[in-house]
Amino acid sequence: MQLRSMWFLGVVLGVCLPSVAHADAPRALMMAPLGDAPDDMRANAVAEVRATLEHQGVVFVTPPRGLSLACETPQCRAAAATQAGALMAVTVLVWQPTSFRAEGRVEVALTDVAGDTVGAEEDFAADEVLAAVQAARGAFERFGARARVALEITGIDGAAVLVDGRPAGALPYRGTLVSGTHRIRVVSNGRVVLTREVTVEQGGQPILLRVGAEEVGAAGAVEAEDDVEDGERTTNPAWLATGVGLSVVGAGTVAWVAVQAAQSGCSARNAGGECVERSELQRGPAVVVGVLGAVAVSTGVALALGSRRRGGREVSVSVAPTNASVRLTF
Repeated sequence: MQLRSMWFLGVVLGVCLPSVAHADAPRALMMAPLGDAPDDMRANAVAEVRATLEHQGVVFVTPPRGLSLACETPQCRAAAATQAGALMAVTVLVWQPTSFRAEGRVEVALTDVAGDTVGAEEDFAADEVLAAVQAARGAFERFGARARVALEITGIDGAAVLVDGRPAGALPYRGTLVSGTHRIRVVSNGRVVLTREVTVEQGGQPILLRVGAEEVGAAGAVEAEDDVEDGERTTNPAWLATGVGLSVVGAGTVAWVAVQAAQSGCSARNAGGECVERSELQRGPAVVVGVLGAVAVSTGVALALGSRRRGGREVSVSVAPTNASVRLTF
């Protein structure tokens, strides 16, 4: 019985684990190539592009042939990608040289589900399959040089975002970055709470972008520099003033209750030592006032200590390629 249970568990894991492993992988919708090129030329061109993307960990979804043949425009490709639930639609169009055209051409386009399309094209002079494959590779390399990365910053709602010294919006912020080095700042209440320098450059493989010093694709990391170090603390003046004020008021209240308690009892005696005047402290109200004073002291101390916080920790910055499903937080 135990052996049968282990066998069943092994079968379940063998079936489920592969699907779980690819659940969060970037997905692409591969469109059939169009144009008047021979089938072998088109197939080789598509295979070259597909191999390049699979190197990035892309999982392909091939739709029915009828869905592909009608897609000659970016709008159609975007609609097809959305219908198929893909994160991007890749289209490869190949034309061979004819009597009316001395050169062949390969066009590569990538469309995400938002409808944004980036494409590139490459001409080839010979009507050979190898030339078409090389042209497809060149088109995708040019595409990679034009691609962008998505920038997402969350944290202090309403804080201003400056990219390269220019106002870009307020948190929560979503935008894009082109190739190059960019300086990102987040300003809240006139104070710079975060400064990051992000470098975006084309990687060694087509359409692979690099952010910082690490590759960013189906998986990756980001290296960035902060003006505010993790160990450095900053002070919130409002919290500090409130904390000190509550502590003073609370301490004064507790001291007053203590004095009143000490003075309660006989306040005047005659020559014979008998009490002729008594001052009684109402215990109920005194206890309530004392407790409130103690709470005020505790709250004030907590606020004063909390006013010293680590800079930049309240802001989260995420960077990822616009055609990827991952979000990288640093």
